[in-house]
Amino acid sequence: MQHGIRQAGLPDCNEVGQLFNEYRMFYNQNADIEAAHQYIRERMERHESVILVAETDAESDHGTDESNGMSLSNGFICTGFVQLYPSFSSVSMGPVWVLNDLYVHPIVSKALPGSSCKQPNNWHLSEEFFVYHSQPS
Repeated sequence: MQHGIRQAGLPDCNEVGQLFNEYRMFYNQNADIEAAHQYIRERMERHESVILVAETDAESDHGTDESNGMSLSNGFICTGFVQLYPSFSSVSMGPVWVLNDLYVHPIVSKALPGSSCKQPNNWHLSEEFFVYHSQPS
């Protein structure tokens, strides 16, 4: 099983938009996949946020989520994301990134020991961005 973290780009808008829609539904918002896709695309096109995606490979056989039909076993797929927004810190008098959104697909979350990727102490600042750091078992 291989996992990776990378910065999302415009070709990822559909997969990230699907996860973003699920993320909003988790917070009791109505499903609106088209608006979710549009929101994600606009943030990327306007360089208003940075989105990092977690991926897993085909060997990570998590099956299929019947609620959205998202295949979780064919090739590398986005299994979660974080969305960072640029801001500024008065104290450090410099730029900062605000981690506003963090979501891991429920099927993947259940398959990970202790759902470690959802624990804030596993996300670290590396250069400019927060990235997930897997702790050895």
